[in-house]
Amino acid sequence: MLEKLLGHGGTSAVFLAQQKEPERKVAVKVFLRRADLDAQKQQEFHRRFLQEAEAASRLAHENILPIYSYGEEDGYPYIIMPYMPGGTLAAYLARRGPLSFKEAQWYLTQLAAALDFAHEHGCVHCDVKPANILLNSAGEAMLSDFGIARIARTDIAPGQTSPEQAHEILGTPDYISPEQARGLSLDGRSDVYSLGITLFFALTKRLPFHGDTSIALALLHVYEPPPSLALIRGDINLAMDRVVLKALAKQPEDRYQTAGALLAAFSAAVASSDKHATRSIDTSLLADSEFFSPVMPASTIQVKPARSQHHSGLWFIRGLIVSVALLVVVAAIGVPLFFQHEGSAKSRIIPKPVATATISSIDMLHHPFQDQADWSPSPFFYFDKQQHYYVDNPHQNESIIAPFYRHVLKDFKLTVTMRETRRQNDFVNDFQGVIFRASLDQANRTDLASYYQFSFDPYGSLEYQFQRFDKGTWVNLNEDANHDISTIVAPPGKSNTIMVEARGNSFSFYMNNTLVVSNVVDPNPKGFASGLVGFYVEGYQEEVVYSNLSIVTP
Repeated sequence: MLEKLLGHGGTSAVFLAQQKEPERKVAVKVFLRRADLDAQKQQEFHRRFLQEAEAASRLAHENILPIYSYGEEDGYPYIIMPYMPGGTLAAYLARRGPLSFKEAQWYLTQLAAALDFAHEHGCVHCDVKPANILLNSAGEAMLSDFGIARIARTDIAPGQTSPEQAHEILGTPDYISPEQARGLSLDGRSDVYSLGITLFFALTKRLPFHGDTSIALALLHVYEPPPSLALIRGDINLAMDRVVLKALAKQPEDRYQTAGALLAAFSAAVASSDKHATRSIDTSLLADSEFFSPVMPASTIQVKPARSQHHSGLWFIRGLIVSVALLVVVAAIGVPLFFQHEGSAKSRIIPKPVATATISSIDMLHHPFQDQADWSPSPFFYFDKQQHYYVDNPHQNESIIAPFYRHVLKDFKLTVTMRETRRQNDFVNDFQGVIFRASLDQANRTDLASYYQFSFDPYGSLEYQFQRFDKGTWVNLNEDANHDISTIVAPPGKSNTIMVEARGNSFSFYMNNTLVVSNVVDPNPKGFASGLVGFYVEGYQEEVVYSNLSIVTP
């Protein structure tokens, strides 16, 4: 039974539905009638859709969204797929902005594996783009819409026109390959081109070509060379720029011949970029640590503003004059400042996060949200432009935690402001708050994690809770106290500020500048001595935005 519309485009609409046998949530994609096809061509399109959907349904791969079933109802072809609560990569990029190199590499690894598997089984996707990349609850990518892919024709040479393609072009104009735009026969290298466009967009939040019409876009893909990534994003090195430009070569034989080859070249370029990364961070931290997240971390990306290409010579002369002036200013001011602050810069190196380590630099934690690379990247954890951090829980009957990786704390004072921006049910207890002294499983399994948690329910029970979670077991640490916060908590829609003080085995908590409970002692002699801090959201489809985070250590 269809429940609601999830989204729609020019050729299809996707609905959330409840399936009875087996009982589960599914997504139903219905293909709309195309105005550019007459009745005979429409019938032929439906016939080939059902034929190719049957072949695509046999593609069993962990990064390919499976097709549960397919068919036609009242002249509308449809496919039934799993419901993906993470939404699309397109929606994630709209919130997240340009990806870091590591996160882009993480997604590219999954997509390349999916495409190479499909190509090995004779299937060309024909519509690789962020909107067709779905994310599961863990943020992992699955390539969808193989139901409208083409079965590769081995009887037609590449570059030749096939009878089926002579009068139609499938795909999205922003992402189609040159041979696709020309209506020629396709093989896996067409998907490599579209994957290159997707990578270009993921790194810059811009498309390489812009046209007023589909025909104009098609001509740009066929004839116009793509712009250099380095002109758009300042931290792109030459090797990375060459990788993307090769993926976007006009002739299929000049591109990477497989998606895996593109991945290997991009990974090598990322490794080359890492060698020239910021020297103030010890890169050995990023491995061999029980606190390191296997999910690729996000980072703040600066994208250069678009600039007209007219009067390039005049811009060059002006730029040269400004550059010389800036060099003079830097020489006069920057050099003395460098020697003046050389010692403090060294103190900002992050120590290796072993179980007993503590943060030695208080200054580092005055504004922890500036270290965005150390926060969990996911469709459910993201920053806005004001450095506010959003945590959205997509899980029914499960809480979600967002740790601050690589910063291991023992004694500290943490202050943070939070506001609930969405909740599923006003009558359900939905606790939100912080975790601290957390030790996480290397596979990010929350049931194997250990941490303290202070949280409160601002609209339901109007209570707080202080608990210890140890690998699946909850213990209330302040069970006999009065947990009522109704006189302290802010009204719905307003922000609440909490403060946590941890000193040895004693803990105190404040809410909105009011002491809630002081000097609570964990009676367990094996209580947690140190660990990560982070955020906690309990309610299903509850979203909480965190801001003004401050962490001070002794």
